[in-house]
Amino acid sequence: MAAFFAARQIVIDRMMRYFAAGILGLIAVFVVFHWARWLCVKIERSKTPAGVLGRPFVATSRYERAFASLTDLKPTG
Repeated sequence: MAAFFAARQIVIDRMMRYFAAGILGLIAVFVVFHWARWLCVKIERSKTPAGVLGRPFVATSRYERAFASLTDLKPTG
């Protein structure tokens, strides 16, 4: 009976390590995406005209107007 519990303990220890590694992986992914987003927003807002990541609607309308002026079309809206 002691051999059964010893083998069971080894399996439980291995499962706990896999679980801990999975949780740490999820935390790492969250932290990396959080800091990457923060860094991108910080870089985009430091530029004089706000870039696509800083204010996407303003940037899209500017690109649309620039494209319309190149093709001699009237902008919509």
